Amino acid sequence: MSVPSYSAPIALLLRLKGWRLRALVTAVTVLAAVLIVSMMSLLLQGRVSGDYLLTGMVTAAIVAPLSLALLNQLVDLLAKQHEELLAGRLAETERRLNQALVESEARLRTLIDAVPDAIQFKDGEGRWQVANQVCLRLLGAEQTPWRGATDAEIAAANPHFAAVLASCRASDEAAWQAGTLRRDEESIPDGEGGHLQLDVIKVPLFEPDGRRQALVVIGRDISELKRSASALVESHGLLRAIVDTAPIRVFWKDRHLCYLGCNPVFAHDAGKSGPREVIGRDDYQMGWAEQADSYRADDRSVMDSGIARLSYEEPQTTPDGRKIWLRTSKVPLRNEDGETIGILGIYDDITERKRVEAELEQHRQHLEELVARRTEELLETEARASLILASSGDGLYGVDRHGVITFMNPAAGAMLGYTPEQAVGKDGHALFHHSRADGSPYPVGECPCHGTLRSGEERRVDDEVYWTAAGRPLPVLYSVHPMVKHGEVSGAVISFVDMSEQRALALAREKAVLAAETLAHSRRVFLANMSHEIRTPLNGVLGFAQIGHRNHGDSEKARHAFEKILASGNLLLGVINDILDFSKIEAGKLNVERSPVRIADVVRQAADVVRDRAQARDLEFTIDLADDLPAACMGDALRIGQVLLNLLANAIKFTDAGRVELAVSRRGDRLVFRVADTGIGMSADQMARLFKPFEQADGSTSRRFGGTGLGLAISKRLAELMGGDIRVMSREGAGSTFDFDLPLLSVPD
Repeated sequence: MSVPSYSAPIALLLRLKGWRLRALVTAVTVLAAVLIVSMMSLLLQGRVSGDYLLTGMVTAAIVAPLSLALLNQLVDLLAKQHEELLAGRLAETERRLNQALVESEARLRTLIDAVPDAIQFKDGEGRWQVANQVCLRLLGAEQTPWRGATDAEIAAANPHFAAVLASCRASDEAAWQAGTLRRDEESIPDGEGGHLQLDVIKVPLFEPDGRRQALVVIGRDISELKRSASALVESHGLLRAIVDTAPIRVFWKDRHLCYLGCNPVFAHDAGKSGPREVIGRDDYQMGWAEQADSYRADDRSVMDSGIARLSYEEPQTTPDGRKIWLRTSKVPLRNEDGETIGILGIYDDITERKRVEAELEQHRQHLEELVARRTEELLETEARASLILASSGDGLYGVDRHGVITFMNPAAGAMLGYTPEQAVGKDGHALFHHSRADGSPYPVGECPCHGTLRSGEERRVDDEVYWTAAGRPLPVLYSVHPMVKHGEVSGAVISFVDMSEQRALALAREKAVLAAETLAHSRRVFLANMSHEIRTPLNGVLGFAQIGHRNHGDSEKARHAFEKILASGNLLLGVINDILDFSKIEAGKLNVERSPVRIADVVRQAADVVRDRAQARDLEFTIDLADDLPAACMGDALRIGQVLLNLLANAIKFTDAGRVELAVSRRGDRLVFRVADTGIGMSADQMARLFKPFEQADGSTSRRFGGTGLGLAISKRLAELMGGDIRVMSREGAGSTFDFDLPLLSVPD
């Protein structure tokens, strides 16, 4: 409601009520009357006379009371209206102020209830005015009318908290007496037979005259902090024991590259009796001073870049002067603020592995030398055999200048399956040289024998076949020697030898070389993969042990770290199990059982193992069991679960976002498990190598996701042993689908 505005004269009248208004009106009336009469006198007589002035004043005296009465009534009416309008405006303003006060109080209440700490306001007499839900829960007053009540009144309704509330009253009085902020630790029951430790702050507020106005109380639950502090010593000791007993060498340095600590194995390598003799020294003061510059350069690079350097090889000189090889990893050491304060390193002695690799390289070189020597010997033997055959009757026949056979010795006939009588007079090319080794026609114009007849040049061919009378290809080495008479080629003598054995030897040699190279490559790849797969969980053990050390004050984080250590150990066990299963399969010693299997139980067990991994990667994981599935069938539950677990684990591992689905259905007399994902997918070339041992889609996949490359190979072999198979459909970037099918065998009655 708005207050109306008045003109200046009316506003002046409203302000001049009473005798001031009457005096003003009288004066104005008299003055107006005198002025009017004076003007009339001036107009009529040309001057202002006293009679006219007297008449004006008399007139004013008559008119003034009437005007005054009318004007006074008007002013009273306006004043009343003005007062009514002001009263309405004041009422509206008061209503709005009250509404704003209620809304402000509601917002304050919401804010106080949202605070995780206990908050309480008491007046000067100790009566509760404000308390949030945390405070009411801690002091057991949730079901008690608490507003305006004292601690004693609330204690009467909650005897269980009587002692706590009595302690609160004493603490309140101590705060009032101190007259300033007071901070204490207080213990209250937790409702479960234990106690909670609270960090309590109390702030007294006083009136200007010194009277007590209000007491502000804020309490925070520090029970977990207290428990964490008590576990700190135990965690520190446990972590120290882990570091000291780890078989790998561990050390850490400050920013000046001086050793801050190490484990006993490292100290032993340094030729010291214990870690205390290492602390404070730098690499120049150790037995490996020869490599100190290199080590320190690596340390500075890691600290300056903030990027870890992992699994690289470097030499080291031992205190007794021996040179050994290390596989080292270094990471920046940071404080709670993320600032690099030093470096943490681990290494392992790989001298023996390097020695084995060197021996393998020597064996490979020796094998290559043997192959080269054998090849040279074969070539020499071949040359000698050619000379012998050229001067003997073994595998020998002659042709005229048209290629017609003129003679053939018995050895040649025996090899080709023709008697000399059957061959003489026939075209030699058409008889037994008409086709190439692959069965395609061999044109006469391309035949080396006819080439010699045309050019008169000797020719030697070692990669062709003759065809026997039985239609069998005969690998031969033959030489064509032209016969020249009177300067013209009149024919040729062809000597040949059966090269079946030599070709077999050459093929065997090539296969042996390829097998040796493949074996050496496979061993290197397998050693590298196994080193990575074993080192990764070991590094996980060490890494999460360090996390546990840093967070030993937080039992939840410490528990999480030990769960990760356990997971890394299980991962290492899985690698070893894969190797053992593959070895059994290769040796034909892995047997599958056939007993009743509950399909739903096998699926549930496999899904339970990987469900946490899917949730950790924020993947949608669904299971669909077809309605027509039997409750049970005959099979090997352990091996079916092993294959399902491998397929599900791979699907989750290679899927960064989206979903993983497991569907079980029946197709005729086959039981089909389908695992589909929306992961990275595969190319056709990658799918062709997918089920080979020790292989993943490619090298980058192994580096990125890890794995021995045995999982799918084992799963494929297990499926085949159970009478089934595994098929894959995939497209790069669009996910993969694996179908694992088995014979659906009914359970006998």
